[in-house]
Amino acid sequence: MTAVGRIQTGEIQAEIVTHSGTREGLCRSLSRLIRYKGTPTAFFISGAHETLTTVSWLAQKTLRMGVDYALISRNNDVFLSHLVPSVPCYRRDHEKFSVALVRLIQRILKEPNIPPTSVKVLPEFAPGKALELVNGSDRHQ
Repeated sequence: MTAVGRIQTGEIQAEIVTHSGTREGLCRSLSRLIRYKGTPTAFFISGAHETLTTVSWLAQKTLRMGVDYALISRNNDVFLSHLVPSVPCYRRDHEKFSVALVRLIQRILKEPNIPPTSVKVLPEFAPGKALELVNGSDRHQ
């Protein structure tokens, strides 16, 4: 585990933690993080598979998503919709992406000498039930 960044503002502290890219490496990083820093109150995780590993590893430690910690996944995958409670994540709208791509291709075909442009298709945030629970739950019940 390598802490590549730390932000502290008042009572809020954020750590950026990296791992080797394997399931085992992620579990080692989580173990070190909890051992040295205690259990974080929230996680923002960069991938869907890493989200699944984190949720299941923390469950082995009897920590429950939506009760003991909040979690948001930067990426979405169909299997995340099967977790209970549902995982808050960012979803890419494939239809919007397809429409933007077709428009860009049509524009290039009409005007082949136009300068290159970039088109951003931003993901949509899907809150999931885990955020509702952590915001409205009593952690000591």
